[in-house]
Amino acid sequence: MTIEKLSRFALLKISGTDAGGFLQGQLSNDVNALDVKSNGAPVVTDAVDIGRWQLSGYCNPKGRLLALFYLFKQGDDYFALLDQDLLEPIAKRLTMFVMRSKVTITHMAEAAFAGALSVESAAQWSGLVLGTPKHGDVISSGSKSLLAVNKRFLVVMHGGGPTARQELSASDLNWRRADIDEGLPWVNAATSERFIPQMLNLDLVGGISFKKGCYTGQEIVARMHYLGNLKQRMFLAGVEQLPDATRKLQVQPGDKIFADRELSKPIGNLVTVCESRALVVIRLEYFDQSLYLDANTIVRPDKAQPYKIPG
Repeated sequence: MTIEKLSRFALLKISGTDAGGFLQGQLSNDVNALDVKSNGAPVVTDAVDIGRWQLSGYCNPKGRLLALFYLFKQGDDYFALLDQDLLEPIAKRLTMFVMRSKVTITHMAEAAFAGALSVESAAQWSGLVLGTPKHGDVISSGSKSLLAVNKRFLVVMHGGGPTARQELSASDLNWRRADIDEGLPWVNAATSERFIPQMLNLDLVGGISFKKGCYTGQEIVARMHYLGNLKQRMFLAGVEQLPDATRKLQVQPGDKIFADRELSKPIGNLVTVCESRALVVIRLEYFDQSLYLDANTIVRPDKAQPYKIPG
């Protein structure tokens, strides 16, 4: 049974009679779609709720992503998973825009998170009979929610961590590798306000609604969609250090990617990285070239990508 502790997440609860309308005016996805239950709901024992989760972007007025949320609903409350490093500034910013709305934003400080890499592991660990959930399903039972991420499960324990019986791996390498291999981006403090949603392929992985109406940054995002002048996209890539390297480069999200070994021509950035695999945003015309993080570290976009990328 492979269960990994996911330490990068934080959890916000957005509650109150105006919560849905408030989030609809802030986020890139159609929050109202969370009220539509899964039409292919799995067979679940003792589940309180079976619904949907969505990837949603939170942008500044210039259309740059401040954060990414895994957003889901339980009862009348909304829950947003975001990067731990962004918790304080994002909670503060959201609260600024509440104004007179009947909305309360709460940091679920006791929440804990785990990744189950198969339906069998998720079922054994959670004690739920999960059947065959589809990507985007969320199964909530008491203070625990299981989000189906392709063939994996992101487990959210609203009220606290696991018992001693539920041992977790201390490493989340397998979960991070899977995110990268499946082309699922993340935004942290180093990459906040760097990318518009389409640069991270949110339009390709169900993270943007172009029919929902206005939200912060919507004009920029819509213009990019309808005018079709996007020059950068996110790609799956390998990261390789050349044999003559004298030291191992410690690569991080946000690091610049260059088109030349002299590092004079920046053409993109790292989005997420795990060992020799990465998601990178680069200018489309450089896809077939060897790219550099430093003079001895090459980035090579894969010929095969996890989904079809236009351009």
